[in-house]
Amino acid sequence: MLDYSQLEDIFARGGLLEKGLENFEKRDDQLSMAWDVAQCYNEDRKGVIEAGTGTGKSYAYLAPAILHALEDPEDRTVIATSNVALQQQLMNKDLPSLVRLLGTDVSYCLLLGRARYVCTSKMLNTVSSFRDRTEALFSEAQSDEERIYAWFRSTATGIVEELDHPLLSSPFLSRVRCDRDSCTKQRCRHFSSCFYYNALEKASKSRIIVTNHALLFIDSSIRIE
Repeated sequence: MLDYSQLEDIFARGGLLEKGLENFEKRDDQLSMAWDVAQCYNEDRKGVIEAGTGTGKSYAYLAPAILHALEDPEDRTVIATSNVALQQQLMNKDLPSLVRLLGTDVSYCLLLGRARYVCTSKMLNTVSSFRDRTEALFSEAQSDEERIYAWFRSTATGIVEELDHPLLSSPFLSRVRCDRDSCTKQRCRHFSSCFYYNALEKASKSRIIVTNHALLFIDSSIRIE
C-alpha cells in the first residue's frame, strides 16, 4: 500500500524532487494529484483527475506508478498519451529522472503500433545500395535514401517519427514500415533485429509501459471480444 508520507518525501519542500531537480517548485496541487493517483492504486478503482497547466501532471502520476511497481512487481502500469512529444518527454526526461532520484531499477519502455516501426527486412531491400555501410552521419549523407539509411543504422527503437524527413510522408514509408500482412514473423531472417517484436518483448518484461491512445484502445477492444 502506498501512503502519503512516501509522496511527501518526493514532492514536499526539501523532498527528493527539490533536492534533485534544478528550479523545482513545491506545488500543492501536484502532491494532491499524486495522492489521488496513489489512492486509485491502493483501492483498485478508477479515477478522473483534472489538473491545469503547470501542475506537474507527469511527475504526479509517474511517481505513484513507480512506487506501485516496487510494491507489486507482478503488476504493470500502462500510460497512454495523445502525442509523440509527450511520449518522448516521458521516456527521455521524466521517467529517467524519477527512477534516478528514487534510486530504483524499475523497468519502463515505449510501445507503439506495428506501423510506427520500420521493418528491417524492407529497409534493407529498399535501400540495398547502402547496405554495406558501417556508419553514416546525417551531415555526410548526400541523398534522401542515404539520410534515411543513416538513421536506420543508428536508431535504437526503429520508430519512424524519430526521423523528420519528407520521404517519410510519401509512398516511400509504405515500402519500409512494418505491417501485419507482409510480416513473416519468426521465419524472417531479420526477426532477431526486428524493432517491433523487440519492443513487444521488452514490454512483456517492463513494469511501466508508455504507449499511445490508439494502441491502448485496440488492445482494450481485443480483450473485450
